[in-house]
Amino acid sequence: MSTKLSTISSLVTSEWLAGRKDVVILDASWHLLPKQGPEPKGLLDYRIQHIPNARFIDLDLVSDPLSSLPHMMPNEVDFAKHMGNLGISKEDHVVVYDSHGIFSSPRIWWMLKAFGHEKVSVLDGGLKKWKLESRPVESAIPEFQTTRYPTPSEVNPEMIINYSQLLTSVSDFTSDQKDTILDARSVGRFAGTDPEPRPGLSSGLYFFNFRPLPVSN
Repeated sequence: MSTKLSTISSLVTSEWLAGRKDVVILDASWHLLPKQGPEPKGLLDYRIQHIPNARFIDLDLVSDPLSSLPHMMPNEVDFAKHMGNLGISKEDHVVVYDSHGIFSSPRIWWMLKAFGHEKVSVLDGGLKKWKLESRPVESAIPEFQTTRYPTPSEVNPEMIINYSQLLTSVSDFTSDQKDTILDARSVGRFAGTDPEPRPGLSSGLYFFNFRPLPVSN
């Protein structure tokens, strides 16, 4: 019997995941550092150790290759191709984790949700918590069959906005629409007191040439 959407939690525990054979596990580890070689550090880490049977998903690869900005959403055709190459079907329950704890895995969770994949969860605590609990890891790359993932009709418009919409939200004070904007960067990067680790990007938050005051924890 298939699992209903209402029974799928967006966050699952290591206790729940341990020993399960009915899910597809994705290692979405990604590091906020320039590449030191031809392969991303997340993939190098994955090859050293990962949760048994986990497959690796490259955040840099599963993004719009034509955009000058990092990690923009792929189009529907490319998304379906990436999912198929990972052996994922539309009915699979996908569990995503990363090596930091919870860092890049929610980005993959959101992407799958935005493209209409219903059964997807993030592993609470990620690989870090998994290892602290002395749970098994492996270096073997699992074998799996590719699939033909159906191409989504569109990205869920309720889960994404574009730059012009965001700019209007923060600049049009006559609008009745009130949006809450959350910045997930560290305090130092948000305030501009810490350098941006990625070259070519400005630190801090700028709207209309106003710079936010440093904030504290």
